[in-house]
Amino acid sequence: MEFILVRHAQSMHNALKTDDLNSTLTSEGLSQAEAVGRYLRENYNLDNFQKRVSPYLRCIQTASFISPTGFTVDLGAMEVACLYTEDSIVPLAKYNNIELTNNAQFNYNAFGEYDGVDHKYETLKEFLARMEEYVASFEEGSHLVVAHGGVVCTMANIIAKRPHGKWGECLNASISHFIDDKEVCYSKVIYEQ
Repeated sequence: MEFILVRHAQSMHNALKTDDLNSTLTSEGLSQAEAVGRYLRENYNLDNFQKRVSPYLRCIQTASFISPTGFTVDLGAMEVACLYTEDSIVPLAKYNNIELTNNAQFNYNAFGEYDGVDHKYETLKEFLARMEEYVASFEEGSHLVVAHGGVVCTMANIIAKRPHGKWGECLNASISHFIDDKEVCYSKVIYEQ
């Protein structure tokens, strides 16, 4: 089985550390997405890949530079929007390199937005179980997924059978490529920063 995992390009949410979880790409993000799309089209026969994308706008915009058609919007690739501490809800945008801890809880809704309503939340254990089930749901073949840093890093760790680490390891518009459980590249950046 082959996986290419792409973290979305820079969004207003990332650049400005806003709470707008469904924001558009920045002008730099558009350039990043264009570079990633060109690189993937020039180096892979993407016709052979099943393509999935998170429902968030920044992921859909990034995916559109890779292939204008053929992506399936997939709720399984959805962002984890908020870190729950015992005292408060803190948007993940406020953090870089969040350490995953066992008491963390996460929240997202079906629209890829945090709107102040707890539609569903999951503990870290539930999130990791959801990601394990998500990775296991892929059939044999080649798969391209455009998602978020936490989702991409977690999927990469599951595929490569390694411990979970920090989410900030997957840079904007980076590519991670695996054949079976072997890493071809991880968080590869092909545009100039």
